[in-house]
Amino acid sequence: MEKKEFYNNRLQQVVSYVRTQYHKKILVEDLEALSNFSYRNLQRIFKAQYQETIGGYVTRVKVENSAKMLVFTSDEIK
Repeated sequence: MEKKEFYNNRLQQVVSYVRTQYHKKILVEDLEALSNFSYRNLQRIFKAQYQETIGGYVTRVKVENSAKMLVFTSDEIK
């Protein structure tokens, strides 16, 4: 397995986790366990692959999902 493919597989696990757990508190320890990288290395590799930080990605996922809820549900903003 090529190094880039190896990293992509690990990063995909992190991305999938963030997309499904965005409404909960995402802990650094959980991301480290999923990726088997230290948080520093995970940040570095994530930024190189996705051109944004993990924190920025989590924020973007939250905002995107909030916008979808506003458009597709009748929920009120509280």
